[in-house]
Amino acid sequence: MIRIDALRKILKMPDRDWPILSDIDQTIPTGAFFTLLGSSGSGKTTLLRVLAGLESHEAGEITIGEQLVSAPKRGVHIPTHQRNIGMVFQSCALWPTMSIYDNIAYPLTTNRRKGRSNNIQQEVLRVTELVNLMAHLKASVGMLSGEQRYKVALARALIAKPDILLLDDPLGQLDPFLREQVRNELKNTQRKTQTTTLYVADDKAEALSMSDYVAVMNGGRIEMTGSPQDVYGRPNSALVAQSLGLCNFISGTVKQKIDTQHGIVQTQWGSVTVEMESLPSLNKKVTLMVRPENLIRIDGTNPNIPMISDALRIRGRILSSMYFGERQETEILAGLQLLRFRHPPFNAREGRDVALALRNDRCWAIPEHTS
Repeated sequence: MIRIDALRKILKMPDRDWPILSDIDQTIPTGAFFTLLGSSGSGKTTLLRVLAGLESHEAGEITIGEQLVSAPKRGVHIPTHQRNIGMVFQSCALWPTMSIYDNIAYPLTTNRRKGRSNNIQQEVLRVTELVNLMAHLKASVGMLSGEQRYKVALARALIAKPDILLLDDPLGQLDPFLREQVRNELKNTQRKTQTTTLYVADDKAEALSMSDYVAVMNGGRIEMTGSPQDVYGRPNSALVAQSLGLCNFISGTVKQKIDTQHGIVQTQWGSVTVEMESLPSLNKKVTLMVRPENLIRIDGTNPNIPMISDALRIRGRILSSMYFGERQETEILAGLQLLRFRHPPFNAREGRDVALALRNDRCWAIPEHTS
């Protein structure tokens, strides 16, 4: 387990102090795959480096397992090499003059790790099998592909059986096809080892597909933490919603409260039942967050017509459409509102009228948002 309490990091400037990390409170369960998701400059890599002990912080405490590893106000700072962590960075940071074998074995050959393994060769073979590395171990790392370099770096990080694995966007330099393949292998490896893993990502597909938990970061703060399903489908703000992909924002007014989390909201196309973390009082404005795949096309020739009597019906005119093989993404103008929907391919020509349905069980509301 990792526990972070009231962590703050400040960059001291001549004219002011600039907050880099602000009031971070987070618990990461033992054995979880936990992803920090955010754009460049959001603070995710800095937080990772602070957890590793590679950077300092001005306030707060970090506990790994039962050990307090950093608490500046109490004078506690456990060095990186005593935290029993494994790290993989985007560059992989391999020793170019060493063989594959020597790179992987390196953590077990340093003075601080001597005696932790009676059979280094056996441990090297164990982790190369674990990460599915098929390469001649005596070969130079300079001969390796990007995928193989990543696997060598991961094997090296795992060989000392760390309590925590820290991964700073290690797949960032791979091409899209390899990234998809390698992230599947990474998740399988983590499941086998059950190592608590903290992963830094700016790719929402990686965050959603691999994680047990996702924390969305912005401006040095954690905006929301939850399961991939919750941060994608039940975000607490427009910022979090947009961090996880395309979404439509539809303005509405609360007309009836069913309970504290459910109510009926009036939109320009009619009323719809919504769910919200905390529904405001009557006549207050809210914003419906609707993912493109949750708008379903109504067409008499379509065998997948949603025969839903209580769905919100929306009519509009197609402005543009993009074809992606197994799906299309189409933009329509409905009244004065631009909407995007994702659907199986059809003849979505520009100017064509289209009818969409939004089911009640797909309506999640957030506090009022203005673009």
